[in-house]
Amino acid sequence: MKKLYSPFFLRTAFVVLFMLSFVRGWGQVSITTSPQTYTQNFNTLSPTGTNFTNNSTLTGWYVSPGTTASAVTLQNDAGGANSGGVYNYGNASSTDRSIGGLSSGSAATPQFGVRFKNNTGTAITSVTISYTGEQWRQTNQIQSLVFDYRISNTPYSNYLTGGAALFVANTELDFTVLKTGVAGAIDGNATSNRTAKSATLSVNIPAGSELFIRWTKSGSTSPGLSVDDLTVNFGPAAPTLTVSTSPTTNPVQVAGLDYIFGAGPSTAKTFTASGSNLSADVIITPSANYEVSNGGTTWFNSTSSPALSLSFGTGTLNNTSISVRLKAGLAVGNYNTTSDKITLTSTGATSKEIALSGEVT
Repeated sequence: MKKLYSPFFLRTAFVVLFMLSFVRGWGQVSITTSPQTYTQNFNTLSPTGTNFTNNSTLTGWYVSPGTTASAVTLQNDAGGANSGGVYNYGNASSTDRSIGGLSSGSAATPQFGVRFKNNTGTAITSVTISYTGEQWRQTNQIQSLVFDYRISNTPYSNYLTGGAALFVANTELDFTVLKTGVAGAIDGNATSNRTAKSATLSVNIPAGSELFIRWTKSGSTSPGLSVDDLTVNFGPAAPTLTVSTSPTTNPVQVAGLDYIFGAGPSTAKTFTASGSNLSADVIITPSANYEVSNGGTTWFNSTSSPALSLSFGTGTLNNTSISVRLKAGLAVGNYNTTSDKITLTSTGATSKEIALSGEVT
C-alpha cells in the first residue's frame, strides 16, 4: 500500500533537512576543555587537487576570494602564479602544504580562516596563536597577510567578506614580506623565506560563543604569502621561550668561538634568553664541546649537575644575557656539527636551540 504524507509532515521534514544542511555548511572546531590545543599543518591538502569545500576539506575552515560560496578553487602553486586568489602553496608534488593568498587589482581580496566554538561550559579568556609565515612569491611591493578575529554569541553567515567593523586586529599576527625584488617564485620552505609569528589574545569568549580567526591579503602586484603549522591554545597562555643574538641571525647561531691549540677556552660570546607564562625554571644545557655561564663567573658544561638554570619568577623571564665559549683542551678541528648547540627547556614550553660554531687551529 502506498504511504501518503500530510503537507504538515512534508513541510516539517523540509525545514529539518534545511537546518541540517546549514549546520554542516557552517560548522566549527569544538573546544571542549581548557586548556586545549588545536593544530593544523595543512598537509592533508592535495598537492594536485584544486577544489576546496568550506568546512569539509578542512573542518572549520573557510576560504574565499571574496564570496561565501560553498566551494572555491584553491590553486596549487609554488610561487609562479601571479593571478589573485587563494592558494595551496608548496613545492611541486610535495605533501608539505600551506594555505595563503595573492591579491591583484582585477581579483577579489582573498581571505581564509577557521571557526571555533566554546563548548567548555565556562568563558575562555586567553587564546595563544602561533604559526609560521611563508613567502612563496616576491615582488617589489611590501605587503602583508593581515590577521583579525571576531567573537560572537550567535552563528553568523558571512565569515569572510562581511562585517569588517566587528573584527578586531592584532598586528603581532600579521605576516609581512621578508623579501622584495624582481617578481617571481621563491621557496617558502627555505629558512630565509619563513618566520615564526605568535601572540596571546586577552579575550572573553562566553560558553557557547564562537571565535573566528582569519587572514586577508589585499593590494596589487602582490607577493604570495601563506600560513603554515598553525597552533591555537585555548585557556591559560602557553609557556614560551625566546632566544636571540645581536646581530640577529636566522636560525639563531653563535659563531666564531675559536682559539689556537693549547690556548683555550675561546673568548666568550653572548645570546639573550627570555620567557613568558612560565611555570618552571629555564634549564640551559650546552653540548659536549661548549660551556655556558650567567655572569661569566661560574661555567657549566654538558655534564654539570645541577645544570645552569634561570628562575621563572612569577612566570616571566626578562631578557637575560648568557655567555658561551668553546671549552679548553680540545684537539685541532672544527666544532660546528648539528650536535654542537645549546638547548633551553622549561616545563610545558617548546624547547629552543642555538647552533654553535667554533674552531681550534
